[in-house]
Amino acid sequence: MNCQNFYSQIKVHTIVNSLFSSKTYVIYHNNYNFCYIIDCGDYDKIKKWLKENEKTIVGVFITHTHFDHIYGLNELIKEFPKCVVYTSNNGKYGLASNKFNLSLFQGKDFIFNKEEAIQILSDKNRLELFTGIFINIIETPGHDWSCLSYFIDDLIFTGDSYIPGTKVVDTFPKSNKKKAEESIKLILNQVKSSSIIFPGH
Repeated sequence: MNCQNFYSQIKVHTIVNSLFSSKTYVIYHNNYNFCYIIDCGDYDKIKKWLKENEKTIVGVFITHTHFDHIYGLNELIKEFPKCVVYTSNNGKYGLASNKFNLSLFQGKDFIFNKEEAIQILSDKNRLELFTGIFINIIETPGHDWSCLSYFIDDLIFTGDSYIPGTKVVDTFPKSNKKKAEESIKLILNQVKSSSIIFPGH
């Protein structure tokens, strides 16, 4: 089987979360009994999908650490204690701060409770998800200082760094308008006619 055909067997399941309609994406391959997710909202919905599809989670890739993209993490890590949580260096601070992750302003006071599960990602890192299938990481700050975008061949997961047809919000405490504009250009330069964009909302 050639590489392109193998990549084409990657599947994405979309979960629309209850908080601000943020999205969690499940990345899976039928030949494997494990999967990954992009962001972690309503864990009950994630858990239902895992049970129905007989999968386990081995990694969570965080696009940025605003509360509506991370609030299911503590429930997930309790059930899958060996799961790795991938984020940026600034994302590590966001996971540990109710102010940086904005949960303080939602009346939820979220703090991720398993720091040892965190693995820091940097710009241009590349990780193997399944045999011969890689995820590429690009730092795309602006909406938040923790923003990362993820590329798996033609699949692009942009979080809130780029939402087609929507202006990027750059008014949060750790936002930066100039960097947001630069990040959009960076993402769009990677987009091909065959690309599929999966935004954070």
